[in-house]
Amino acid sequence: MGKGIRVLMLVIIMLSAGASFAGDVNLNLGYENTASNQHELGGGTDQIIYGGDDLITGRISGDGSFEPQAEDGNYIIGFSAFISEYYQIYSVPVSYKISDRLKLAASFPLVRRTVEHEGKKYSKAGLGDISVGFGWLAFSNTDSESVTSFSVTLPTGDAEAEDGGYAVPLGSGGYSFFLSQSLIYRLGQSAFTVLGEAGLRYFTDTKYRIFNTEEELRRGNQLFAMGGLQHQTTDKLRLNSKLKYTYVAEGESRLAGQGWKDSGDAVNALDLILSGTYKAYSKYWIELGVVIPVATGYDNSVDNEEDRSIGFTASVYTRF
Repeated sequence: MGKGIRVLMLVIIMLSAGASFAGDVNLNLGYENTASNQHELGGGTDQIIYGGDDLITGRISGDGSFEPQAEDGNYIIGFSAFISEYYQIYSVPVSYKISDRLKLAASFPLVRRTVEHEGKKYSKAGLGDISVGFGWLAFSNTDSESVTSFSVTLPTGDAEAEDGGYAVPLGSGGYSFFLSQSLIYRLGQSAFTVLGEAGLRYFTDTKYRIFNTEEELRRGNQLFAMGGLQHQTTDKLRLNSKLKYTYVAEGESRLAGQGWKDSGDAVNALDLILSGTYKAYSKYWIELGVVIPVATGYDNSVDNEEDRSIGFTASVYTRF
């Protein structure tokens, strides 16, 4: 076990050192009030990447597979949390396994957002964007497993929320469609498993009002790719180390009756995700993790570049 841990730590160090890129950002979502341009506010990048969508905590299993396995029950219910300086998502993910290859899933998030400008913070909290979908076990044998997942995000979060004259949206304001493909591959008789996943999120156009001004927004679509290793440390403990790359394409916005203009909100983000999952009392799983920003790249230069902060994840789930 000691050798396995040393190998895992070496992989983590190599992954951390291997990524180095940076840039500047203009996270202007098209708001006419200059003071509310998101790139000038602390937490603006979190809004662009996460929005009101439950992108991190919405999965039942951290590696995208049909695990956790249990002796009885097709229902899984859990509680998950993602907590960073400016963004918190508390969600209840549920799923029902119809067959050995098909499960239905949904996630119900509560979102709390904070933006900061000139030392003053503005916050809103409420229901985020609910997602519903399914997972399909496309391939499985003793060494590997591939899962295709699809979900629809509903515009249940308040996209027009504001506090003290600053836009603090809790949802995307429209529907989105998310498709992902995951693959896990066990390395022979060793305790290591290779993890891989890629996904695409497509947003529909939205209409909303900010500061009594009607606007339309075409949010940039999102692409992510993730790879890493899992170590089966004991029968009850698994350790994960993953690198996740997220790309958010530039969106467009326009005031009512005017032409479309670029929102300047394209973002490239690279995160190191470390987590551990512990099995307790035969049917409960407890997972703790940390999301460490490695690098962030932006499409335009601005005077006030906003830095991302470390996030923490925690979840507990059971099958019945």
